[in-house]
Amino acid sequence: PFQYYYPFDIAKPYWIFLEESMISGTIVVARKVYDEVMKGTDDLRKWMKGLSINCLDHRPKNVLNNYKLVLNHIQTETTCYTNKALTEWSQNNTADPWLVAIAMTYGYTMVTLEIPNKMLGTNPCNRAKIPDVCAHFNVPCINLFEMLRKLKFTF
Repeated sequence: PFQYYYPFDIAKPYWIFLEESMISGTIVVARKVYDEVMKGTDDLRKWMKGLSINCLDHRPKNVLNNYKLVLNHIQTETTCYTNKALTEWSQNNTADPWLVAIAMTYGYTMVTLEIPNKMLGTNPCNRAKIPDVCAHFNVPCINLFEMLRKLKFTF
């Protein structure tokens, strides 16, 4: 989405704000997300590679315990999710369950462009959505623009 909503060439203040917020610790980045971005070949990878930030590790025991809770929720909520949703979130390269587990562990607010599934519970879904899983675990979850407003970002 960065290429459409806030490309580097016209939204420079956004990227400066984001970098400053990451360096100060106001915004944190999970190692899983950083590693995923580093697999790319785009401007986001180039920008992120140049940052001096500490990424959150997903391997501490308390995060692992919450990760298990997240996957167990996807597995046992058969009125909400199919096996396909569990399979997707169980993949080692899928960051979503780790992000929820990290937010649960440290009391962070999740930021995502995903929107909740308004039909959740009426038919089992093939894809779990971050806002829905966050809601189940009482993890605050907002979209990018809400975050920017809360952090008082302006151009």
